[in-house]
Amino acid sequence: MDAFDIATAAGLLGRREEAQVQLHALAKINPEMLNPEYARPASSRWVWYGDLIDLRVDGLQKALALAGVESTPADGDGADSPLLPD
Repeated sequence: MDAFDIATAAGLLGRREEAQVQLHALAKINPEMLNPEYARPASSRWVWYGDLIDLRVDGLQKALALAGVESTPADGDGADSPLLPD
């Protein structure tokens, strides 16, 4: 499992602390994946079952909400991410 998978699972399970930790890790690895509009088509490259893609994006949105993140970086290195310390 990678940070995206764990973050989405944590979001679906309502586990705030785990969601925050994995979103923070994901912001360092691939900040674009914090944007649900980017994550959906990116996920469809390796997950072909539409309902599973929907579930993953739903989990991401819930994880972001649990972490208190309203906007996510669409591109860049994640340096502006509210998940990363100043």
